[in-house]
Amino acid sequence: MSYRDDIPMLDCGEEAEPFYLKRGVHIVPIYALTLIVEIPIRAPGQTFCNWDIREKLKTFVHPHELKDLKVIESCNEYIKFTTHVLNIDIMDEVITLLDNRTFRAPGFESVLKVLVRVGGYPCPKVEDWQKHFRGKRLKEDEPGERPDTVYVAGLPYEWFAPNIGDDVTSVMLEVMSAFGKVRQIDIPQEDPYRSDMEKDIAGLRLTWFNGSFSPFFEMYVQYTDYDGFFAAMTKLGGHQLVRRTASGVLSEYQYTLEFDKTGHLSNRIMIQRELARQCIIHRRRKEAEEKAQKDAEAVVELKKVNKERNNIENKIKVVIEQAGRQRECAEELLRKKLKDKKRHQANVRIQESENLLKFLLVDEVVRIEWEKEQRKRPADKIKEYVKAKQLPGEDDLRQKLMKKREAEIRAEVAKRKFNPNPSSKSDENDQLPIADNIKSDLTAPTPYDAHQRRKQMLRDCRSRRRKLLKEVGARLQRYRTKFKEEPIFDRLKLAPPEALKKSININIKTTNLSVNGVESQSNNAS
Repeated sequence: MSYRDDIPMLDCGEEAEPFYLKRGVHIVPIYALTLIVEIPIRAPGQTFCNWDIREKLKTFVHPHELKDLKVIESCNEYIKFTTHVLNIDIMDEVITLLDNRTFRAPGFESVLKVLVRVGGYPCPKVEDWQKHFRGKRLKEDEPGERPDTVYVAGLPYEWFAPNIGDDVTSVMLEVMSAFGKVRQIDIPQEDPYRSDMEKDIAGLRLTWFNGSFSPFFEMYVQYTDYDGFFAAMTKLGGHQLVRRTASGVLSEYQYTLEFDKTGHLSNRIMIQRELARQCIIHRRRKEAEEKAQKDAEAVVELKKVNKERNNIENKIKVVIEQAGRQRECAEELLRKKLKDKKRHQANVRIQESENLLKFLLVDEVVRIEWEKEQRKRPADKIKEYVKAKQLPGEDDLRQKLMKKREAEIRAEVAKRKFNPNPSSKSDENDQLPIADNIKSDLTAPTPYDAHQRRKQMLRDCRSRRRKLLKEVGARLQRYRTKFKEEPIFDRLKLAPPEALKKSININIKTTNLSVNGVESQSNNAS
């Protein structure tokens, strides 16, 4: 495929010259214009804006475009702008539209006038390098110390070496050889050690944001003879790069062209640069070795730290496991204690309930027994008392009393028969034994007296029972208030008194109640 088939054609006019045909890059002259806007006299304190004037100038040449229109000088009398256009035809039209044109702008009472001058783009000329090297003793036999090196900056990588693996040095050597035989070429951006060198020998003039990779590069081209140098300076001076992309957009870049004033490619600077490169390589190698050693030491230290950390973690894990086992044992012991406590509390409540039930049922048993005693007839009670005391029968007792009384009467009759006139004092002495006997007979215990004693004992029991019930009710009320409807009885305080303690057997299923010791108590009472 030919160049004309894969590279879009330019419409910049006949002035476009090929620069790098493989990528469709051309150079075209920069048609520079200088616009001078004369400012009329204005009142003190009156202000204006250069931006408004700049926008006015752009509208006057529409639909043409004024590229890179910027202010280069401003004073009270005039404002100087510089710009350029694409080709000479557009330049002629712009001159026709703007030269000697008057207009009004905000901030001015009078009109402003525009003057157009051709040129104004800075470009080195023969007089410039002759003047520079005239003050020095030219060394025709030493390259770099004479006018033979061209400095070009601002060339885009994308147009000459779009891929990372492309050798931009060989590409530019091929391009610049079109003007003459090249002795050597130097691109500082291609040297990885150049950024660490001193500025006067590094040759780096382009800077980019934060030191990152720049999309532009610069180069120093040294020709073997003056003719090549002169041809490059004259052909490239006052031109710019243009290229039409595959999408049809016409792109252009302005590069900077100068002759080398620093002797960048002279033997003196090259030797210094080579020594600086070797020093940098040695320093970087030493830094790499030190870094590798530090990294190795850091790895050893890290392994040691990791080992210590693992040991500490293992110890912590063991301690945590021991603490966990201890906690489990403590929790198990606590659960066991709580279980035993609940069991003990339940047993205590059962015992207290039984004690309270016994205490409440004792009086009931006593009452039942008393009612049984009351229902018995007096004769039966007397018989039971006599039987319990093992006393003689009533008939035998009556006979004995009658015999005793009969004997006493007989003795008294006999005394009166043998002593018919006894004195009163003797009579009284004789009558005392008989009175004492009668009194002892009258005061002797009878079954009726036993019955009265039983009634008195029953009344005492009832009174004691009422007192105990009242005291128990007060205690229960106190405990219910304290424990909030959870009655807990004190078995020691609620236990029946010693006088009423009896062994009671309760069978809840059969509802049988048996009391030991009641009969004996009843018998003793009777």
